[in-house]
Amino acid sequence: MAKAVLLVGHCDLDSPRIEKALLLAGAGIFENVHTIEEAVAKCEATEFALVVGNRVIGFDQEGGLHLLTAIKASAKAKNTPVMILSGFAETQEAVIAVGGVPGFGKDKLEDQTVVEEFSKYFR
Repeated sequence: MAKAVLLVGHCDLDSPRIEKALLLAGAGIFENVHTIEEAVAKCEATEFALVVGNRVIGFDQEGGLHLLTAIKASAKAKNTPVMILSGFAETQEAVIAVGGVPGFGKDKLEDQTVVEEFSKYFR
């Protein structure tokens, strides 16, 4: 299984915090993109163990659900697990309803439970 992770739409302050938790969980390679179009293209060209999107994609100002549905609509990338970081329960429910994997809020990034959750994708 690939140990690469694609981070989508996160700011320069949050990306290192996310990467730290992912490293502790066993991820090996990180790529960062800022738009949904870039994310879909990367997922079609590269196998990722996990895509971690922001609730609002920075440059696009689109919701993370748009990222999820765009990846799931791609024949080449549709099996890639997509997690959207959001502390809002209704966002997580919507993510799961359209085929995403459960996420959490960025306020939880330093919690050990987050490392455990991320580690599921690197075994």
